[in-house]
Amino acid sequence: MRELSLGPRRHRDLAAGLPGIPSNVLAARLKDLQAAGVVVRRTLPAPTDVTVYELTDAGRALQPALKELLAWGRPMHRNRPRTTQCSPVGPCRAS
Repeated sequence: MRELSLGPRRHRDLAAGLPGIPSNVLAARLKDLQAAGVVVRRTLPAPTDVTVYELTDAGRALQPALKELLAWGRPMHRNRPRTTQCSPVGPCRAS
């Protein structure tokens, strides 16, 4: 949502702005957001014929609430213990 708040974006531009997120996971989340009516996918007219994703009116209406959630969660994120070891089959151990 943060990347889309900047305006229409191609899939690869979204991926570049969200390092560490696999392409297939990003595609699945975009489909979920489309199904929820928060994001729309459209093809720009010729000569570009580029497919972009952008927020709908409903998606833009969510922005203030998401900003408030971010402001609320930031202090908690800063104060959490750092993790040094994580295993795909076990819990992360705090340092």
